[in-house]
Amino acid sequence: MDTVINIVLTVSAQKVWILHFIRDLAQVIRDSNDQNVNVIIAYYGNDPASLEYELKRKDIKNFTVIPLTGRFHKTYAIQKAVSSVRDKDSIVFLLDLHLRMPSNILESVRKHTIQGVLAYSPIVFRLSECAGPGTREHPSKGFFQKNGFGIFSIYKSDWDVFGGMNVKDFKHAWGGEDWDLADRVLNSGIEIERLMLPGFYHFFHSHSGMWDIS
Repeated sequence: MDTVINIVLTVSAQKVWILHFIRDLAQVIRDSNDQNVNVIIAYYGNDPASLEYELKRKDIKNFTVIPLTGRFHKTYAIQKAVSSVRDKDSIVFLLDLHLRMPSNILESVRKHTIQGVLAYSPIVFRLSECAGPGTREHPSKGFFQKNGFGIFSIYKSDWDVFGGMNVKDFKHAWGGEDWDLADRVLNSGIEIERLMLPGFYHFFHSHSGMWDIS
């Protein structure tokens, strides 16, 4: 539990989902009693102070909000956030807003992310529209999303070796940047662990206004 995990988020609008993520992460931290977490939010918005207020209100102690302007550029935002991490012996963990995380997710990240050897991309269960996390009586409706690497952890030292996000070829359009990331990680000699993590859900949501999907 000693290795710091730097959770990296990129955000443009989506205030409701931001609040959801902060609540969910705060619950994970309480359940796991794990304070070696640093949250970095690259934020395209005009009220970064409101994010800082919510993070403090939910007792998330270590965080940085990086204000960004202009058109949403996900790969640049991720790279900007990761570049703020100074500890090369800490873990970078790219996450999404629209998640329900199990209480053991931080433990899982540390277990399956090995410096100089292994990155980790846990497989989320993508919920169908209007579906929620399952129970014994009512199983979840959806599927395990095996064909993406958007949820990704790797040591900062290994990130620096493979060069980080491809900000030139992946700017404003949706898709492909995660596969490019995975290819370059593998080419650097780092393997990628993939596991279906129980209790790890991705909620259905509209992509309207998030990307240029033309």
